[in-house]
Amino acid sequence: METIHNETAIPIAEPVNTPNATPVISGQNPIKKRGWIKIVPNLILLIIVGVAGIIIGSNFRSEKENNKEPEEEEKKGNHYLSVKLSPERQQFAGIEVSKVQSKLTKQVNWRGGRIELNEDRIAHISPPAEGIIASSNVKLGQQVKAGDILATIDCREFGYLKLELVKAKASLMTEKENFDRITITRANTTELLKLLSEEKSISEIEKLLSDKPIGEYRSQLLSAYTLRNQLQNQLVSQKESQGAVPESVIRKTSSELEAAQAAYLSAFEEIRFQVQHQTKQAQLKLREAQTMVDITKAKLLTFGLSPSEIENIDPLAEGPKSSILNVRAPFAGTIIEKHAVLSERVSPMFQMFVLADLDNLWIQTDLFEVDIPMINSLKSNQILYRTKYDEKQGTAQIISKGDVIDKNSKALTLTAEVKNTDRKLKPRMFVEVGFETEEEKPVIQVPISSVYRFENQPFVFIKKESELFLRVDVRLGKEFGGMVEILDGLSGDEVIVTKGGYILKSELLKDQMVGE
Repeated sequence: METIHNETAIPIAEPVNTPNATPVISGQNPIKKRGWIKIVPNLILLIIVGVAGIIIGSNFRSEKENNKEPEEEEKKGNHYLSVKLSPERQQFAGIEVSKVQSKLTKQVNWRGGRIELNEDRIAHISPPAEGIIASSNVKLGQQVKAGDILATIDCREFGYLKLELVKAKASLMTEKENFDRITITRANTTELLKLLSEEKSISEIEKLLSDKPIGEYRSQLLSAYTLRNQLQNQLVSQKESQGAVPESVIRKTSSELEAAQAAYLSAFEEIRFQVQHQTKQAQLKLREAQTMVDITKAKLLTFGLSPSEIENIDPLAEGPKSSILNVRAPFAGTIIEKHAVLSERVSPMFQMFVLADLDNLWIQTDLFEVDIPMINSLKSNQILYRTKYDEKQGTAQIISKGDVIDKNSKALTLTAEVKNTDRKLKPRMFVEVGFETEEEKPVIQVPISSVYRFENQPFVFIKKESELFLRVDVRLGKEFGGMVEILDGLSGDEVIVTKGGYILKSELLKDQMVGE
């Protein structure tokens, strides 16, 4: 009760020296006596007003408490607050509702994970030899196909290799022609030796081998063969002369025949050996020439040329462009790093580009010893994943369960491969990785847009009647894909406001402020 202070000025009479003044009696103060006479009525009036105010205020509070609706008491006890809104205002506010449903889902244990580049589909591209960058044909973030030219460099070593290939090919052609000639000569000489072994006549041999090249072996063998045959015939003739030819002449002819026979056989064996030896030598030289060509081609393959391009190399026709080397993409992907600068000198130690296949990525998650039974109990070789901006859950194929625990973090890294053709997943993005079990439990999920907060307390609006909405406090779980899990506060059969709830929240706060 407020105390009312009413201060009244009490006039004090000053003595006046007048002729008719009444004399003051000793021991009395007439001025003080007159002041108290005026104060007493004012005090009585103040007391009456104060008592009346107390009675009226008490009656007003009592009436207000008696008129309080039971519904408000129920709201306060259950922490519910209601808002009434006419159908016209609901339509104007754009309020939309939907029924909450609880459904059984398999139990999924979620862990934090991350998106990483697929290390099997990433290339750090460097030139095979030193050179100067002549052109750079791609930009950062550009998608390229396998074999596309990323840049060109002026490489002197590349030009030298082309010339070496031309030289090796010319040498190979020469050795091949020589080998072919020796092979034909060997075949003809072998045939000649066969005819000589069969003791064919010179006329028959010339008839059979007249158009076949034999070389110097022809005259050497035929001369020895002819001389031997002549001495044989001469010796036979001398022996058949019946003493007309002296014995000394016959012995001399016999000795000459033996010498001719030895010379013929020696020439026969020597020529047969020489033919085989020359053939082997020609074969070795041909093989060496072919090896030089193959080595040069192999070197050119390391420069990124295809076999067909190597076969069609003509540095003499190319001229100064023969030293231009094309740096190509080893597979289809995206340029995620570019360090190639025009006219810059580069070497095999210089990284010009980083190419990655963003259609195939890795999902990695760090797990601990307590998670090992969960990993071993997986029914399939797949995991689930989800992001905060996507409602759908995806699957990824496990390629490594992490067999080694890191000595520093005491964690093992599980790796799974995921397809990313729609490019929604980005490397180094955080995701949630789910390990599905056979256990099922009811789960209530509502759109994140239907959850509001006041003083850090989340709540939703449920529709009880056509015009009545109740605020219900809830306890939230995990968020993903535009949905949030409700752990407490809803049973699963309510009709909640999914759109336009800010109008209800403003009305609720306005009513609270008016009530206060």
